[in-house]
Amino acid sequence: MKKHNLLSMGLGAAILMSAAAPASAGEFYLGGEMGWTDVNFETTTTSFEESGLGASGFSGSALAGYQVAIPSGILGFEVNVGDSSAEYEATSDTYQETITRDVSYGISAMLGTNLSDNTHLYGRLGYQATSMELTARQAGTGVVEEFSKDKTYTGARVGAGIQTAVTDDLSVRLEWTRTIYSEETLAYNGSEVDVQPGESRAAIGILGRF
Repeated sequence: MKKHNLLSMGLGAAILMSAAAPASAGEFYLGGEMGWTDVNFETTTTSFEESGLGASGFSGSALAGYQVAIPSGILGFEVNVGDSSAEYEATSDTYQETITRDVSYGISAMLGTNLSDNTHLYGRLGYQATSMELTARQAGTGVVEEFSKDKTYTGARVGAGIQTAVTDDLSVRLEWTRTIYSEETLAYNGSEVDVQPGESRAAIGILGRF
């Protein structure tokens, strides 16, 4: 709840700042990003707590947004949807476990300052939802147990980046973001496992304005 309150306050502050300052006509844009995603997991049961589990892989996103120039900077709002190849896997002679990071989507606000007429340094604050699948397979004495569970994790997303216009209609950006997801409980093999992911992502993007 505290994360959601902070997120609401941050988005509200950005809206108030834009309302208080005169701005030029805005513009819509579409674009895409490619990058590298690193996901870490903290798992807790009644008997142990484990951290340091991680997965990494390439990721891609489609973007749509609206951006307006304000005095000395920019204000924007953006939606995204994407996927990643990041996957954690642990295996032994009798056990196999995988956690796969699947489709992700979110909304965010961007507030930036001008470095030059065409280049902006910006911060991002938003809300992200990501589907992750836990799969486990255990082979015992002649018995094979299999388990698969898909959960959607949500959380606050923060980041920073630099964006520059290369033509009148085209911009490129370089960005880093961090998402801290909520903790979700999975029932597995007669016990409960609490899983809380965190995700870092570095990406380069291209935007077409219209």
